[in-house]
Amino acid sequence: MPGYGGPAVASRGLRNSGSRAGEAVNIRPYVSLRGVYDTGLITTSVNQLGQITNPGGLFGVEAQVGAYGAKEWKRTRIGMDYEGLYRHYQKATFFNGTDHVLDLDITRQVTRRSHFRLRGLGGTSSRPVGGVFAFSFIDPQFLGIPSQEIFDNRTFFTDVLGQYVVNMGARNSVSFGGNAFAVRRRSKALIGMNGYRAIGDFSRRINRRTSIGIGYQYLHFDFPRVFGESDIHMLMLEGSRQITRTWFFTGAVGLYRSDLTGIREVQLDPLVTALLGITVGREAFNVINVLPYIQASVHREMRRTSFIMSYNAGPNGGGGIFLTSKQQTAQVNWSYRGSQSWTFGLTAGYQDFSGLGAYTGRLSSYIAGANFSRRLSSDFFFNTGFDYRRFSVESGNRQTFQRNGNRVFAGFTWSPGAIPVSIR
Repeated sequence: MPGYGGPAVASRGLRNSGSRAGEAVNIRPYVSLRGVYDTGLITTSVNQLGQITNPGGLFGVEAQVGAYGAKEWKRTRIGMDYEGLYRHYQKATFFNGTDHVLDLDITRQVTRRSHFRLRGLGGTSSRPVGGVFAFSFIDPQFLGIPSQEIFDNRTFFTDVLGQYVVNMGARNSVSFGGNAFAVRRRSKALIGMNGYRAIGDFSRRINRRTSIGIGYQYLHFDFPRVFGESDIHMLMLEGSRQITRTWFFTGAVGLYRSDLTGIREVQLDPLVTALLGITVGREAFNVINVLPYIQASVHREMRRTSFIMSYNAGPNGGGGIFLTSKQQTAQVNWSYRGSQSWTFGLTAGYQDFSGLGAYTGRLSSYIAGANFSRRLSSDFFFNTGFDYRRFSVESGNRQTFQRNGNRVFAGFTWSPGAIPVSIR
């Protein structure tokens, strides 16, 4: 595998597939059965009063299978994460079904000074991926993952990323690549998304602990069944710093220019109203915005502890409600493995996004959660956890919708291995 070239800049990703608590592990399967209690699910249907249906508290059972880990050779590393489950509730059987997600990561040292990385993620979920019921291993580099979903609605997604890195001497490196992604949502009331991205950056290693660079990205979003698309150009300064032996910082700051096309409602002229008998029409529009881009991450990796704190402000595909949007996200994840018997993890985060152009409104959510795993025998574990989400919508400086959701779960997992299993 490529030798150490200083800390990586922000545009080259934050983590490798198959890692847990800061280290790669051998491929490890697991099977889990647990009881769950969920509240605050958000459906895509309305009641007779025109309000979004609230199914209330739901008791259910989940059966889960999965595997994670990595395998390394002299020039190649392959990492993977897979998670699949079947969910069954005693009532509100509309929410019964299966969820699957697979993250596959291949890195190949092509020459002594260059390597290529191919990474793909895809799956289907009826829960907000990245929200309360998060798949814990998703990297923010993936743009085609519905990480800010509002509704508990069936979603299909895929994202493929390729990147080639060339070291030019001991201190300089360049990388270029791109990815393509797509999202489809079962409800016809929600908007799907297609897109692609091109990436390029130059990085210079100032010393063993510090790297700086400049990066450019081009993004394109378009939306099936809806008239609208956007082209986005981003230019940023990037930097990274190994603060201590175990603490790392990566960040980027810059600007992005979004060129949006869509349809908006307009008030018709009184003469047209008198002639046609309607007061509102639609027109195509084009809007250009120039906005700041910020990405920052602090993470600590040790043999037993993993800590990541990140913040991002930039463009977003809209979450099924808006078209192209601007977003702010902040998240903290911490996990700890105690001896050979137990693991414990905490997560908290904030998400906020609002439409660009003619699409007004603001959607925000707060998430928090904890999970614990305890070894009962050589291959059997007890798992339990709690998750919370608060979701709200504002329009015209007025809150129009709010819902709190909770999940409590407890169950048992079988997984052969020397260290406690780490799943969500």
